Amino acid sequence: MQADSIAISSPYDFVKKINNRIQRINDCDDTNKSAKSREDCRKKGNGSGDSSNIGPFGISISGGGGFGDRNDAGGQTGFDINTQHANAILDYRFDEQFAGGLSLGYLHADRDLNFNSGYLNSDAYRVAPFLVYSPSAKSYVSLLAGYSRLEFDSLRNVNAGLADNSISISGAAASYGADQFFTSLGTGYVEQMEWFNLRGFIRGDYSHTEIDGYQETGGIMSSTGSATISMNGQTIDSFTTTVGAEISRAFTVPSLYTVFIPRFRAEWVHEFENRSRQIDASLAGIPLIGLATAAPERNWLNLATGLQMQLPQDIVAFIDYEALLIENGSNQIVSGGVKIRF
Repeated sequence: MQADSIAISSPYDFVKKINNRIQRINDCDDTNKSAKSREDCRKKGNGSGDSSNIGPFGISISGGGGFGDRNDAGGQTGFDINTQHANAILDYRFDEQFAGGLSLGYLHADRDLNFNSGYLNSDAYRVAPFLVYSPSAKSYVSLLAGYSRLEFDSLRNVNAGLADNSISISGAAASYGADQFFTSLGTGYVEQMEWFNLRGFIRGDYSHTEIDGYQETGGIMSSTGSATISMNGQTIDSFTTTVGAEISRAFTVPSLYTVFIPRFRAEWVHEFENRSRQIDASLAGIPLIGLATAAPERNWLNLATGLQMQLPQDIVAFIDYEALLIENGSNQIVSGGVKIRF
């Protein structure tokens, strides 16, 4: 039941990170350039006659970690979560309007359930090709589609809290997986102000997740002996929209041969599709009636700040901090990386 915590364990976070980097492709990593400079930058390396040594290829590698929690709500046990992630993006500029590439991602998450009731750990492996169309130097449309494979390991302990402590279950373990298919369509526009740049964007993300059924092993009930759950497979569909804005400002430090670009981003996310679901399961061969997942949160905010550094030799380094603001939960993520064009 915990495997569908949409704001934390779905492909949404991966899609969001990849889209943030895709936005930079159209900027040529410096949003404070003039429209003419950005137009020239987009043409580099494509045989258009530009003599710059910046080629059409780019590679971006990033990683980081996060921590958060979900409160006990809607009859569902809360948890503390710690995550580690790594992403890589390979991109190629076909001409001044089209760029495409491939994104790869890995996410490990450890969830320690409240009341000493066990844990749920997961590993996610994701791959997603993408395409970016830039009708002008200030605007873009991005399309991304991909696949994820998730592997879960869980351990379940239960104490009914009766005075004689007659009903308790310990050591019920399970390993199972899930397949995810996801797609994302977004668009954005950058307006250069006198002292800063303002970007507005909107994106729609859809995911379809099929969680495998499983049989627990090793569960011991204090009063009767073996007590393991058999869980049938689940299907989860999610559709979210993200509306956001980002403000940035470039500062040049000639002595360091570096351009510093601090950023601040705010996003509002709304979930349309994911809903509470009835669970088909049995405990020690006895069907469990009325078992359901908690209703997911419908709205949350992402607030992020970061610093991008344009270094010599066409190298870009960046570090970002993001906070998830959601009812009955929270999550904070720190990540950093480097991008090279050649």
